[in-house]
Amino acid sequence: MKNIEVWTEGYAATGQRCGAQYHGTYQASTLKEAVCQCVKAEKLEERFIDYERMTYWGCSFFDNQLDAARSFGL
Repeated sequence: MKNIEVWTEGYAATGQRCGAQYHGTYQASTLKEAVCQCVKAEKLEERFIDYERMTYWGCSFFDNQLDAARSFGL
């Protein structure tokens, strides 16, 4: 087990914009395990999560700020 940060990339759609978001650090073996813990901790709606593509509302999950901020910044 290691500490894994969970981030989602930002988005820009229909006049709205949001930069990368930090969701916390979780003890897990993989990013997917950390995301599962994050979903429970933050009570994210599971119907908007694609575990195969590792996305939430179409925004990808990352384990670091740099990659998450690459598309739309912070």
